[in-house]
Amino acid sequence: MTQPALIRRVSLGVCWGVFLILLATYWATTPATVSYWDCPEYVSAACLLEVGHPPGNPLWMLVTHMVTLLAGPRHAAYAVNLSSGVFTAFAGFFLAGIVFRLTLWILRGIRRKGFSEVWGAAGTAVVAALSFGWCDSVWYSAVEAEVYAMSIFFTALTVWLMVKWAFTRDPLAGNRLLVLIAYIFGLSIGVHQLNLLAIPALALLWGVRRGVHNPWKRLLITGLGMLAVALVLVGIMPHTISLAAWLELLAVNRLGLPMLWGVAAFVLLLGVVLLGCLAWTYKTGRRRLNLCFWMLSMVLTGYGTYALIPIRGDIPSPANPTMPGEPFAFARYQAREQYGGAPLLRGNTPYSRPMFQEEWVEGKGLPVYRRYALKKGHPIIIPYEPGMRVDMKLADLSAEDSAANARVIGSGRLGYLVKGYLMKNIYTPELDQWLPRMTSRDLRDLQSYSDWAGMDTSTMQRVRISEAFDSLGRPVGRMLADGRRDTVWSYRPTLWQNLRMMASYQIGYMYLRYLMWNFVGRQNDIPSQGEVQHGNFITGLTPVDNLMLGAEDSLPTEAGSGNPGRNRYFAIPFILGIVGLVWLYRSGNRARATGGITLLLFVMTGLAIVVYLNQAPGEARERDYSFLGSFWTFAIWIGFGALAVARWFKTPWAFLLTLMVPAWMCAENFDDHDRRGRNAATEIAVATLESLEPDAVIFVDGDNFTFPLWYAQEVLGVRRDVRVVNMSYMAMSSYVANLLGPWRGSPALRTVLRRQDIVFDIFRHVQVADGNPDTLAAPEMLRRLRDTRPEGQSPVTASHYVRLAVPGRDSVVMDLRQVSMTGTGRDIDFRHLMILDILANAGGRPIYWMDRISDHARIHLADSLLSPALFGQRFGVFGDSAMLDDLRRQVALVKAPNDRDRKVYMDVTPARMVGLTRVALIQAARRQIAAERYSDAYHTLHKADILMGDHPASYPLVAEGDSIMNPQMELGRLQLELAPKLREPYRTETRVRGLRNRSAAQRRLDAWTRYRRALPPRLRHAVAPIS
Repeated sequence: MTQPALIRRVSLGVCWGVFLILLATYWATTPATVSYWDCPEYVSAACLLEVGHPPGNPLWMLVTHMVTLLAGPRHAAYAVNLSSGVFTAFAGFFLAGIVFRLTLWILRGIRRKGFSEVWGAAGTAVVAALSFGWCDSVWYSAVEAEVYAMSIFFTALTVWLMVKWAFTRDPLAGNRLLVLIAYIFGLSIGVHQLNLLAIPALALLWGVRRGVHNPWKRLLITGLGMLAVALVLVGIMPHTISLAAWLELLAVNRLGLPMLWGVAAFVLLLGVVLLGCLAWTYKTGRRRLNLCFWMLSMVLTGYGTYALIPIRGDIPSPANPTMPGEPFAFARYQAREQYGGAPLLRGNTPYSRPMFQEEWVEGKGLPVYRRYALKKGHPIIIPYEPGMRVDMKLADLSAEDSAANARVIGSGRLGYLVKGYLMKNIYTPELDQWLPRMTSRDLRDLQSYSDWAGMDTSTMQRVRISEAFDSLGRPVGRMLADGRRDTVWSYRPTLWQNLRMMASYQIGYMYLRYLMWNFVGRQNDIPSQGEVQHGNFITGLTPVDNLMLGAEDSLPTEAGSGNPGRNRYFAIPFILGIVGLVWLYRSGNRARATGGITLLLFVMTGLAIVVYLNQAPGEARERDYSFLGSFWTFAIWIGFGALAVARWFKTPWAFLLTLMVPAWMCAENFDDHDRRGRNAATEIAVATLESLEPDAVIFVDGDNFTFPLWYAQEVLGVRRDVRVVNMSYMAMSSYVANLLGPWRGSPALRTVLRRQDIVFDIFRHVQVADGNPDTLAAPEMLRRLRDTRPEGQSPVTASHYVRLAVPGRDSVVMDLRQVSMTGTGRDIDFRHLMILDILANAGGRPIYWMDRISDHARIHLADSLLSPALFGQRFGVFGDSAMLDDLRRQVALVKAPNDRDRKVYMDVTPARMVGLTRVALIQAARRQIAAERYSDAYHTLHKADILMGDHPASYPLVAEGDSIMNPQMELGRLQLELAPKLREPYRTETRVRGLRNRSAAQRRLDAWTRYRRALPPRLRHAVAPIS
């Protein structure tokens, strides 16, 4: 066999071998149903091509939709989960191919080879690929329905193609590969924007391939690669859509063409321009410029998958709050405007305040400060709907805007209206800072800034600040009665504090900690906000870990040795990766070039993301999945570290020794990545929906309470008559408008306020009447609010007292000033106004709030107006007997959240959701015991004790009024209270279980008390409560 044939066979064997090994691993650990967080939403989007949260993942939706068509609705979640494993295994496939080819290239440039190049390349590739595929964060993403597995697949594919280009000698074939790479980049945007971060490293590879050796020229090429990333992110992506939208506005409003003709004209015009440029550069012999236009055309062609979003954007599905079916809404959707964002290069700091606009009022000797100064952004344009009531005197609109709106309405045709502008507060300019890393004004974040960066008023810069803008736009202090300007002082973080926050929290805790998780060791699987006993990295060497974390050997079993997420690698993979990087820089020009390119890729997919995200403390979940590209690159270094060890031993058999490193990672990680038998998200969602009355409305909040319900309805077809309403989404008028129409068997919600007015944001700012003591029925107040609004002014309620009908009793009088958004009693939050409207016009339709929703979100309805249900509270007052009968029915619907025939691993998120179900059962049993329904209470407590499992996180501490309930202790107490009321053998069984639960709860408390005492005093403040 010839050498090239042998190389080809070995390379294919290594790549496919790695692929099959990784795929078998993921297949063996993939759950049959959805996990928590975004997974249920993504499965729903995949099955039905429904638009999810911004900025959308259209290519991922299309690919996984084809997968679900083969699997069917019942197995759709499993199929999408498994597809993540397939894409991750292919990322390992390409990683093996890249490392194999680079190793051959490097070894051929080294005089002292030591052993066969082919087997050296094979060993390096296998160690690298398996270290990637079996590391913690990668494996986690490989077994759930998320976009990050496909994202790392595209990153691996583009790097593989670029390496293939680097070894291609035929210029024409090389140019074709570059065009293909550009197309892949365009496609990858439809999965996740993270893939674009590989461009600078590929640009540097291009420079190396072209023979550029000058370091300054290489730095320039790298800078151009970063500029290309910025061009795509802030140029091609947003402005392509914006240009299409503005051409649409011209075509429809000015030329009177039908809707979307302007978009069609833009696409046609763009295609003609690109084809013209390609033809011109080809005819004139401008080869490089022709290649650039081909690559631009392919990026735009791949980006065209985003057309799926507006195509499906008008479907009023539950997870589609923004309705991006028309070009202007699509532009806002793709820009993620609903989320906002922290400043990147320059912006506000924690003590910045919104500035006021100084205004002079006739008849007053001093200016007034009643309006915030606002920065006017782009116009918010919406389609005109017949019957829409348009305010022509809105303060945000110019005379030109109002005239344009009047033309559209007067024409009698469909068109677009300007309903306002994106307005942003202007903050104290003196407190702005370059590269601000501390921007939140939340009191909890201020404490975190103090902990992470040492920031408090005693160490910050004291700065004299302005509070308003005068008529000339200058920042000034408020004018006092004597005509002088007020002098106000505030505080700004120092440059050192700013950099310390970036280094300690954003880089150290939110990136390097994740890197250490994957290649040094992980303390446990408990999400952390900086606590010493949660989610840190460890080495597995007790003296070292005690030095870092205080008393690691005293950590209770549930967070220490007994936690499946405790993975000890003894830092060996990390050391091997560092050895590999050092070896690359010490082994000749080829190896040094490989080290430089991979180092740049490592930085761009790691530190660059940290700087761009500018994360504040208090993230809802761990964010290690954002850095899979960085871990993929580090695995390359681990492979070269294995090569260095083999060359030191001068035998390829040494690869068997280094192969033990990924094997050990697999052995350590298997138990906490095996999700088979975990059904909590689906079972709890189904039980919740089935527990509700027909045609019910349930208000929920939070991803883990909302998305599983939508998945159960949309994919599994469970109780589609129920309308699930997300409280956070209700801040968006388009989402509320969706609720006013029927959807897949769920009747429309009824409101007095009209859909057309809601869409135009007529009721975005409603003032509460002051001084009118009359009490109006809620529907009457809403009708007057709808019908009597003067143009150019905010709508005002006719009274601040309203009478709300309550099921089971006559009515209750509410003071609207108590549901004020600002706490001043002067205005009502749009969400609260719509909740009031839905309650006032329910027409007998059952209304529920899921548990854990605050009183403020329930518009401060008294507890006496709510009846307890198993999973929340129902609006209305019902008899105790009927309530207890319904409670028994609801408890009977609760099933085991996991497969009881096997030991099922749960991390903290599903365990806590199971724990909330357990708490609901305990509270239900308490009511049943009080009502002397002892048989019902026995069955309820049995489910709370047996079905819910024994994960420590499934006993979460819960606030009940002014006290904290320990669920396991309360479960034991209720069992001991109930036992004498039962007959044998249930009496003894219940008593034994009660004693066991009470004893276990006390042992748990004692273990944590001993741990706290074992900690050094400097770390005791960093211990979180048991939960």
